[in-house]
Amino acid sequence: MYPLIDRPTRVTPTTATLIDNIFTNVLTHQIKSGVCVVGLTDHFPIFQCTKSMALRFIQPHIGTTRTYNQSSIEHFYNHLKLIDWKFVTDMTSADGSYEAFVSKFLRIYNTYFPVKARGTRNSRNRHIPRKPWITSLILKSIHRKEKLYRKYIGHPSPSNKNAYISYRNKLTTLIRAAKKNHYANKLENCKHNTKLIWNTLNDILGRNNKHPLPSFFYDDNAHQEQIIDQNIIANKFNSYFANVGPSLARKIQTRGSNFHTFLHNINSPNNSLFFTPTDPEEIIDICRSFKSGKSSGFDEIQPDIVKYVRSIISSPLSHIINLSLTTGIVPNQFKMAKVIPIFKNDDRHKFCNYRPISI
Repeated sequence: MYPLIDRPTRVTPTTATLIDNIFTNVLTHQIKSGVCVVGLTDHFPIFQCTKSMALRFIQPHIGTTRTYNQSSIEHFYNHLKLIDWKFVTDMTSADGSYEAFVSKFLRIYNTYFPVKARGTRNSRNRHIPRKPWITSLILKSIHRKEKLYRKYIGHPSPSNKNAYISYRNKLTTLIRAAKKNHYANKLENCKHNTKLIWNTLNDILGRNNKHPLPSFFYDDNAHQEQIIDQNIIANKFNSYFANVGPSLARKIQTRGSNFHTFLHNINSPNNSLFFTPTDPEEIIDICRSFKSGKSSGFDEIQPDIVKYVRSIISSPLSHIINLSLTTGIVPNQFKMAKVIPIFKNDDRHKFCNYRPISI
């Protein structure tokens, strides 16, 4: 085994020692290694870069986003006002009526709120997340501290040491005060919202459960074979979630009783159920009660936008819902949901350790 690091990894005013190292049994010009002079700890970080065709690199997923601003929302609203929804209200099929409505709605929606790839920010710090309390001025001070540290390490004189330590301590105090003020303001702004309070407290305590899915999963039916294809992983999740209910139902012992046994006065009209037809006014009232900031479903339509244009689309929506009630047919798109796997516990690479959240 050969060492790759040949420079000190811990430097003090009186000593310079090589404590940390990387060892390899392969010597090639394609291996590059070195030491980063950064004041994270009293030991310098070390690194090794290897170029090898045997390694499989997974390209980072570049997500998509939509831009919503007051101007685009107003244009969207005005465009919808010009639509004659007669082609929807003349239909007698609940499924066809909703497909015609949502198809027209989405065409206009995508025009004013197009899907765009998130910016990659081709800067050298694009992979470094910045804490919300780290302002641009504090960031400049951090860079200043690193310069003082490198000067102190290069020339470990008492004056350089005192200059670095003094600046570092003042910066640490400033960052702690900025962090404290950030969370104090955040708690003050959400003091009437219990959910946001708990989200903030969990963030302070480091109990954030939002972890990305692992890059591979185990196939329980194939001797723990690793699955890395994203489409296969999605289908495996779908199969597992879809069969949880039937699997549990098969384990329940049936008593052989008829359902009439549990119903009394089944022929009494007082125990019947009747749906009153809806109207545009009821649709408007229901949309008005939507909570802001809720997530979109599989169609990616933001509930806040629906709430804003509720008066325009209330008539075709009430027609579709009344058709569904009178014909007993639920539009197929009403049955679709965006299902998100949420990790429970144990091994993150097994499908059975996740629960579904449907939006």
